[in-house]
Amino acid sequence: MEEIIDASTRTNVGWKVTVQDNSAAGGGRSYTENFDIVAIATGTNGPAFNRTPQYPGVEKFRGKLATQHDSYEDFDNKDVVVLGNGRAAIDMAVIACERPAVKSVTQIIRGKRWGVPDIMGGKPFEET
Repeated sequence: MEEIIDASTRTNVGWKVTVQDNSAAGGGRSYTENFDIVAIATGTNGPAFNRTPQYPGVEKFRGKLATQHDSYEDFDNKDVVVLGNGRAAIDMAVIACERPAVKSVTQIIRGKRWGVPDIMGGKPFEET
């Protein structure tokens, strides 16, 4: 199971996301990646409708926090991270993968809830 241990703005142009891999294979190792867009897909199908996490410095971020109802044109020419594995998150990840102009798509999940295809938008889905 992976856990987001930090998500902070990166000089007002993106996000720095640190993830800790708590699975047996990961052994608690953490890694950090930079993204232009963070899609917080915590779900509207669960009991708590507004579960958008609040991160220190989010008010300084000049980029976009996206929901599944937003325009995906903002994803073009960007590295996108989708946080979550609910229906909305998978929809967002698939749509982002299908856009040819999106540079990369990373999805961070705690555990498998919904099935994910091996190929999303013509691009291989890799699990780490």
